[in-house]
Amino acid sequence: MRLAFVAFLAFLLPVAAEETKAPDVAGADLVHEPDLGAVLAAAKTAQVVTLIPGVSYRNVELPDFGTSIHAWTFDRTRYSVSITEQQAPTGSLVRNLIGTATFAINAGFFERDKETHALSPSGLLIIGGREVAPENDRAGSGILYSNADGVFVGYRRDLRDHSTMTNAVQVGPILVDPGGKVSVVNRNNKRSQRSVICLRPESFAAINVQGGGLSLFQVASLLAAPADEGGFGCDVALNLDGGPSAQAVFQAADQRIEAGGSPVQNALLVTPRGG
Repeated sequence: MRLAFVAFLAFLLPVAAEETKAPDVAGADLVHEPDLGAVLAAAKTAQVVTLIPGVSYRNVELPDFGTSIHAWTFDRTRYSVSITEQQAPTGSLVRNLIGTATFAINAGFFERDKETHALSPSGLLIIGGREVAPENDRAGSGILYSNADGVFVGYRRDLRDHSTMTNAVQVGPILVDPGGKVSVVNRNNKRSQRSVICLRPESFAAINVQGGGLSLFQVASLLAAPADEGGFGCDVALNLDGGPSAQAVFQAADQRIEAGGSPVQNALLVTPRGG
């Protein structure tokens, strides 16, 4: 959830978790961000495990900085993406939204009613071809959407026609521009827990950063870096909601991997094609 800087503006801003205090990780340096070279080195040596056909997983640990990076990669020909909503007005944990899907990760920003504490989408949300909420200038520069042809990420300004979108969520910022170029500047942004979606020609990846977290610039740099250097080689990547909202769940073949969790309004689901 993004916290307003002053109380009287709270009702005007999306509830998103980007700039929150990092959790207390015993003995870890939560002040300084790890050098990108160290992050890439740890990612390069982290074991890649095939969980089930078409799904691989890598866990990158940076214990000195109290940060853990979970990354799931999905074969585009085997898996598709959809969006789901909270089960209760005040939000749901992603682990309670996954249902029979293979994977779930928190998706877009949301608003919280001050009196009822009910959650509502901050921007565009389309589920099963139905527009749940319209676009909003304050809700993010990007749109993640899916249709019969697959999953896509683009700038909101370029995606005015939503008629072909079966599922969509507005969020941001876009971290990696199409073609693999880092699209955020290095302003020494605060470290935070993150959730990110990354697209490549033959696969897409969902990355969840827990613990001490990383800045948006460093996450973007990790995503854009070539795979042979430890990066993810993303062609395009989009930031999802972060902070306490950042969470992910994988379940299949008697395996379950969970990371993070606080109630959210919506989540991205990954399911087998034709399943």
